[in-house]
Amino acid sequence: MRLTRWAERVVKRNALPLLERFLKRPLTHPSLINFKTIERILAIRTHDHLSDYLLSTPVLRALREHFPKAHIALAVRPRPGEAARHCEFINELLVFPERGGEATPTWRAFLRQLRQGFDLAVVLNTVSHSLTSDLLAHYSRSKLVLGSAALRFPRCSRNFFYDLIAPHWDGVKHHTDRNLDLMRHIGVDTKNRRSTMTLLPDERAAGKKFLTDAGVTDENLVVAMHIGAGKVRNRWHPENFAAVASHLQKEYDVRVVAIWAAHEQNLGFHFLSSLDFRPILAKGLSVRQIAAILANCRFFIGNDSGTMQIAAAVNTPLIAIFGANDPEEWKPVGDEFVAIRAASRQCADVSAEQVMELLKTMLAKDMAARRNDGFDISDKVFRQYVKALKKSEK
Repeated sequence: MRLTRWAERVVKRNALPLLERFLKRPLTHPSLINFKTIERILAIRTHDHLSDYLLSTPVLRALREHFPKAHIALAVRPRPGEAARHCEFINELLVFPERGGEATPTWRAFLRQLRQGFDLAVVLNTVSHSLTSDLLAHYSRSKLVLGSAALRFPRCSRNFFYDLIAPHWDGVKHHTDRNLDLMRHIGVDTKNRRSTMTLLPDERAAGKKFLTDAGVTDENLVVAMHIGAGKVRNRWHPENFAAVASHLQKEYDVRVVAIWAAHEQNLGFHFLSSLDFRPILAKGLSVRQIAAILANCRFFIGNDSGTMQIAAAVNTPLIAIFGANDPEEWKPVGDEFVAIRAASRQCADVSAEQVMELLKTMLAKDMAARRNDGFDISDKVFRQYVKALKKSEK
């Protein structure tokens, strides 16, 4: 992998200036284009991070709202591709093969899809600039290619694979808006900036069955906890998660669902060894299975991670512990999604007491809202939570 990245850097630095001379597309202005003729659109997001994909789903929503009859295709890598499956805004999903570029049937099928021809290709290069994404846009034979002015390749005059280049602002800005800035350059936008992940009814039912099989009833308050994160610096200590879980179980009789990745068994061990009760374990499950379980939970508590973004995408209220990353840029859009971050920008400096206090406030608001909206909740359960809240306040 390191050799591959080194080779890519060498190519970018030395070959791309030469490539620019032959493949440079002429710049054009959106006012000179009749967008009513757009019938086929390709969106390209080849980064492997779920967060990047989910925060770009408002772009797909904006495209669908503005081009309701267009054929919209999305090119992604396998992991975000699982989250993108059944997306309500697209007609076609192109999953980028991961097997080293051999001419396998999978590759042939992918390239055949790509070469169908498009009227507009949108390269979502706002987080990092992928040469692969640009080459896919070029190979798609799209009449127009839209991308950001950001992250220009070394020694190149501009992002030359694009003929529509959206301006980039260098200040702090949410990545949802950075993605939507591409659309705004051509007069396309959406009022709904929330990320989304479409689950089928059968998937939601399977998520509920998973909890029911674990002994969860309709009267239980279920809180999911994801104790891992892809980046070590984004991890809150598992003992802190355990302290919050123990408090929830003791004070609110909460059923806790614990989630961590296969390579995070050490985190799981420390979490479980700090508990005096047995949580529900959601291990070895796919992205969509995790999403279906989270959709059936009342709250989510976790690190700044792709799993946290999944919880938001299925509309589960959450508390996210942030460290190095700025919540102003990465927290999911929505008032029911709350970020907590220490002034030091270190996850370790967020205390379990701070998270518990924040969750108590969110729980009180949630219960009051559900009660006022006529939500089907028994008087017994409501009295139980009110009693627990008053006890916590003392």
